Amino acid sequence: MVEGELAGAIHYEIGLDAPQHRLITVRLHLPASAEPYRLSMPAWIPGSYMIRDFARHVVSFESRGADGRRHPWTLWDK
Repeated sequence: MVEGELAGAIHYEIGLDAPQHRLITVRLHLPASAEPYRLSMPAWIPGSYMIRDFARHVVSFESRGADGRRHPWTLWDK
C-alpha cells in the first residue's frame, strides 16, 4: 500500500475515559499489511528547537489484530 492510499485508511478513536487522572485513550486503526508498520511520535514541534519528547507521556501500548489477538511489537528507540 502506498502512502497516498494509506492516508484515507487510517482511523483514530480518542477517548477521555478518566479525566480526573488526565489520561486519554488513543486507538489507531490501520489496514492489514503484509509488511510491518513502523510508527513514530515527534520529538519537537515546528517553531521550537527544544526537544519535547512527547513519547515519555505514553503510559502503555499494545497492538491487536481485527480478531482482538495481541500482536508482538518492538520499541526501536526513544
